[in-house]
Amino acid sequence: MRAKVAEPVGAAAAAKATIYESYVAEGEMPAVTDGIMTQLDTALTALPTVSAVTITRRSDDVMDVEITLDDLGGSITGAASDSRLTFSYSGSTNGLTVSCSSGSGAANATTVADQYLPSSCRS
Repeated sequence: MRAKVAEPVGAAAAAKATIYESYVAEGEMPAVTDGIMTQLDTALTALPTVSAVTITRRSDDVMDVEITLDDLGGSITGAASDSRLTFSYSGSTNGLTVSCSSGSGAANATTVADQYLPSSCRS
């Protein structure tokens, strides 16, 4: 289960550098329709473990990438109640931080059980 969850986690984490470069160049988070965000959406949606991706720009400094996982078996059933990974990207003059825990502040925060998440995403 952890290996299946790790694939979208890795892809979303890898997007951090690209999102930060755009944030620094433009002085704000990229638009949801920006090329880098549509590429991220396409890459994540193409993963066999992902059923849907929703990208939300909450402000000039905060963006959320919500990933709904397919039915992976075990305790991750594919139901929205326990299959969501949300990455909240927050930019500042000190850099870009990424939070993927259930306490990230995102409107639709991560709901996958901690036991299946990498340590960086656990509550």
